[in-house]
Amino acid sequence: MKAAVLKEMKIEIEEREIPQINSDEVLVKVGLCGICGSDLHAYTHVNYFPSGTIMGHEFAGIIEKVYENEKKWKVGQRIVVRPCGICGQCHWCKSGQISLCPTHMDSTLGLRPQGAYAEYVAVPTYMLYNLPEHITFEQAAQLEPVTVCIHALKISRFQMGDNVLIYGAGPIGITLYQLLNLAGANRIIIVEKSTMRREIARKLGAKEVLHPDELNVKKLSDSLERLGVDIVYDCAGVSATINQSFDIVRKGGQIVMLGITPEPVAINQFQWVVKGVEVIASMGYFMGDFEIALSLLNKGSIDVESLITDIISLDDIEEKGFKKLLSPDDAMKILVRP
Repeated sequence: MKAAVLKEMKIEIEEREIPQINSDEVLVKVGLCGICGSDLHAYTHVNYFPSGTIMGHEFAGIIEKVYENEKKWKVGQRIVVRPCGICGQCHWCKSGQISLCPTHMDSTLGLRPQGAYAEYVAVPTYMLYNLPEHITFEQAAQLEPVTVCIHALKISRFQMGDNVLIYGAGPIGITLYQLLNLAGANRIIIVEKSTMRREIARKLGAKEVLHPDELNVKKLSDSLERLGVDIVYDCAGVSATINQSFDIVRKGGQIVMLGITPEPVAINQFQWVVKGVEVIASMGYFMGDFEIALSLLNKGSIDVESLITDIISLDDIEEKGFKKLLSPDDAMKILVRP
């Protein structure tokens, strides 16, 4: 089979053996797989993932082969995958906090085990979800990032009527905007550099979408009853947005960090303390979050298809996928069809 292999800041297309499956796995023919921000970090930072990794964890497909004694899953069945690997035995797994499992990096598809930037992938059966016929692969390949946003919303202190600010209008930021809008946010301010991404946010109904240069922190704070937004969701993960979050959040407010930066960030700890701000990190998702994402997509409650800017072949994954995503004005969500 054909596979895209990470080789220290480049991606090479190689021929690999079709994976063999064991008694608790099925073989999946990949339909579509999304390029995730974490994959992009691995592409631009040496040692983020090991050289030789076949990435790709946002995917859906069709079951190609099952083990001889498999009773639940059938060949030809359309499925979507929750790729988060778990041991099932640790404190975090038993409490449903599956993305905190110590084996997470070693068992999540596309991080260490082979992912879906390939024609076929072996998938543990506990990761499988039946895909309703009316949900397309284009939609299903974005269920995993939707789940990330649902988790961030659930662990935050968000309440109906809150004023919030989102840094970053990429797939995560825009999906989070839609969820906050559904949940009854009062004002949602989105801050994004990319002209294209700001336009997509506006087309999906966002009213306050600003370039960072247009954000007047004092003016915005003064316009709010509590002199700042209640919650900042940082989906950008850069030093500038992280530090400005402490300026724009109200006293006693909350900052939720979803964005990832591989570099250390200096933070004004004094401002953090005197404003009494709570800072939490949102890592992946917990048990039950994927089911909520699937339910919302099944009901048509959120729009993920508007985020797709390109669907490319596996052969084009580096030039038309990863390199294109390095310039956020050129692309939003890119899906790969192996």
